[in-house]
Amino acid sequence: MQKLLVLFVSIAFFFAPLHAEANPYSINMAPAVHGKVAPLKKGEKAPFAGTLFDVSAASQIVVDKENVKAQCEIEKSAALDKQETKHALALTNLRLGIGAAQYRLKEVTALKNDQIELLSTQLETASARPKYNWSPLWFAGGVLGGILITIAAGYAMGQVGNK
Repeated sequence: MQKLLVLFVSIAFFFAPLHAEANPYSINMAPAVHGKVAPLKKGEKAPFAGTLFDVSAASQIVVDKENVKAQCEIEKSAALDKQETKHALALTNLRLGIGAAQYRLKEVTALKNDQIELLSTQLETASARPKYNWSPLWFAGGVLGGILITIAAGYAMGQVGNK
């Protein structure tokens, strides 16, 4: 019986470590098991002191390990989706900012070109008129007008005094 048990455990140990993952970035969430394993039947004595798991508890441990891996993948996927959404929003905002800046540049350039055209037209109109400086003539006219008004006022005062 003991030889059969040793044979069974040896075969179990031989096939157990054959499971390997190709992903080098995967994280093994369960600690490595370093200990003894011995299958027992009801009524047999345990060959060593420790914790005895039935098939249901052992399968629960395996399922929990797989659930931890699945949960980790879900969280990783959610975090990546969230980060991708943030980057997409930032990219959209940058593109909108570039579009607004280009629109503003177009409007400012059109306004500047209209102002240049208006000033050019005004310059051409002003340069088409003859260039004569009327300032000395206005000055002489003002002085002559002031002299005439003074003479007229003096004459009028003299006429009022003679009467």
